[in-house]
Amino acid sequence: MFPSRRIITSGGDVYRDQYSLAFDGTDDKVDLGSDKPNDGTGAITISAWVNPTTFGENSKGYIITNGKMFLYVNDTSDRVTFSRDGETEKNSADDSISTGSWQHIVVISDSDGDNTNFYINGSLSGTANQDATTPMAGDTNTFIGNNNAGDRTFHGKISEVALWNTTLSSNQVKQLYNGREPFDARNVAKSNLQGYWRMGDGVLDHRQTNGLVADQVTATLGSELITVEADRTFASDTSFWSRETGVAISGGAMVFTNVGLNAGFNRGSLLTSGATYKVTVDCTAYTDGSLHVHGGTLVNFPDNTSTGTKTVFFIASSTTFQVRTGAANSDFSVDNISLKQVNGNPGVLVNFDGTDFKTDVPR
Repeated sequence: MFPSRRIITSGGDVYRDQYSLAFDGTDDKVDLGSDKPNDGTGAITISAWVNPTTFGENSKGYIITNGKMFLYVNDTSDRVTFSRDGETEKNSADDSISTGSWQHIVVISDSDGDNTNFYINGSLSGTANQDATTPMAGDTNTFIGNNNAGDRTFHGKISEVALWNTTLSSNQVKQLYNGREPFDARNVAKSNLQGYWRMGDGVLDHRQTNGLVADQVTATLGSELITVEADRTFASDTSFWSRETGVAISGGAMVFTNVGLNAGFNRGSLLTSGATYKVTVDCTAYTDGSLHVHGGTLVNFPDNTSTGTKTVFFIASSTTFQVRTGAANSDFSVDNISLKQVNGNPGVLVNFDGTDFKTDVPR
């Protein structure tokens, strides 16, 4: 006899979801970068598991948005709302969703944008008609759990977000819902799946401050960008790295000796603006200060005031890669640096403190 919560499909699989990501309703967001998985045109299907905590005035609970499409929980009606052309043209599900429990939501919009179907927990919850829309101007990043301005944070937990450039059938929606047992979205209209973020359970997901939720459609890392071993391990004083005063290669490490704020080492033409990168480095000695990465925007290493191996993710807005101090009078050493691009449409965690991955998941 098969387990009661498992369905049998051809080549499919059921996930034992263990993690979700909790958004604080203030400023948390997952930044998917400017290389949009979908630009808001053509057919769209979005699937997500949500567990709202509150519906506050500034908790217009954005589930996913990129400035050209918006899926959010309306704070005045507690209903799932979808728009393809800004706040003035929007459609909502017929049924409200509740706080304090997991609900599976799916929105399906046809290629002209004039018919939208809403599903809650596998059942149809309204069909809306809307005139065909023109994509909005602007080129913001895609975000999960917030908007570009950072003032529409979802308050609660989100898990298993998936995005297709086709309209799924009602049977495929039921397959995804699967009696409250999250289903592997990669086995539903696979050729049209543009992004799939498991929010803590996926390959390459890093449950830490400044961590990552990887796109499971392409959850892989690129090749090492610091290709010469001596440049990675600081085994010799090469000309690869440009260094500031007080930062020197010595004894097989990059040594910071009582240096000031923003002092460090860098290399130009390593990054592609808009791409996401993983950086790993060993802090081999530590006395004082803190360690940061800069690729157009400053990002802190987690636990950066101690020795040990440290990992951070960032979206580049510059071609120059820098490792530098975040405090005056810094005194420490680093070794074994690695820089790799994260493939697909990965999401970098912004303003999370590392405790936001939760084991309260859809069941």
